[in-house]
Amino acid sequence: MFILIVILAMFCLVFFLASISEDDRHSSHSSNENFSSTPSSLQIEEHFSNDKTSKKNNPFIYPDTKNYPRIHTYKVKGKNPATNRQKTTLRAAREGTPADVVGSETYLLPPYTLFIDEQSSFERPASEAQIEYAKDLDIPIPSSPSLADMKVLISRCLNEFEGDYISPELYTLAGENGTQVSLYDSTENGICAVFASSSNEVCLSFFCYFVYCAIHGVWPITAPAYSSHKAVFDAFAQKYIDKSDLIDTIRSMSYAHIKYMRTHNCPDKRKLQNIQAFSLASDFLSEQLPQKTFSSWEQWKSVHGLSEQIQRQCRSYDRRISLSSVNPSTACATVHGTGGRYMTSLASCTCPDFQRRRKPCKHMYRLAYELREKSPEFETQKITTYYEL
Repeated sequence: MFILIVILAMFCLVFFLASISEDDRHSSHSSNENFSSTPSSLQIEEHFSNDKTSKKNNPFIYPDTKNYPRIHTYKVKGKNPATNRQKTTLRAAREGTPADVVGSETYLLPPYTLFIDEQSSFERPASEAQIEYAKDLDIPIPSSPSLADMKVLISRCLNEFEGDYISPELYTLAGENGTQVSLYDSTENGICAVFASSSNEVCLSFFCYFVYCAIHGVWPITAPAYSSHKAVFDAFAQKYIDKSDLIDTIRSMSYAHIKYMRTHNCPDKRKLQNIQAFSLASDFLSEQLPQKTFSSWEQWKSVHGLSEQIQRQCRSYDRRISLSSVNPSTACATVHGTGGRYMTSLASCTCPDFQRRRKPCKHMYRLAYELREKSPEFETQKITTYYEL
């Protein structure tokens, strides 16, 4: 009898504690509802989110590839100068490029025969296994992806590399210099491709252009031909065209080296050869180009009042957004956002939103706010935002 009384008492105690816990939950829920009457930065973020189905860290807002030219990997057949016999080699080129032009970029002698390499991973469609694996990873499948395209997208999802998508100009430059890269590849891999495959003159000119972009926080990376300073980059190439050690150093730069330079506006101090090469180009640029005040923010002054931009200005208040590696002299920073880490300047950002719309994103507004608050010299540039709204 005593045991039964003890068991009954314990049962009553458990029931009593459970009812108290339930009341606490209801009380907490009611308290949260009352607190939410004042919108937080997180609620602002959710209110203005247009894509309710996308994953939190989904980086797959693809670039518009309609502006990208068609690049193919060709089999080039010509005479081997060493044996005077027919030999075939591979060379990437823009679609429609004459056979003589493509062949002249190889070591073979004319006459040339040109045909597309159907076995290239850029020509073969993505495999069923790739498609299924990509679906398992929730990767949106682009239209008619190649084997190489899906490999790049899967690598991006697995965080094997990150970064903004390659620009049409850089994609074309790589192709015209004999290397094909994926439409969905990163800027860093495109830069590596140009360094590795281009002629010595193009390699040096493009390196000087890249150093200029790294120092001044220029995004996206395009090509020297699209810069007003092309003549300066070409002059650097002519001055150092005989420096084989410098050219070898540039060609050996890896994805990680280039990523570091873009992120920190300088080379990794552990790589002496890269420091010397970067300094050589930096000093040359300092001699040739006048120092100008950074004013990239001025180009956006006509869009700040648009409703979609005001939304992003509100989102920039999100407490989950933080800045590191802020460089006031170049107005660049690494921004840790709600969906990842991005390289941001007052001119551009590597986040999917800017890559898709080409207008200031919340990360750029946050950077502009930080620069205005922390750097007095930016007060004179009249950085116009709508934070007061």
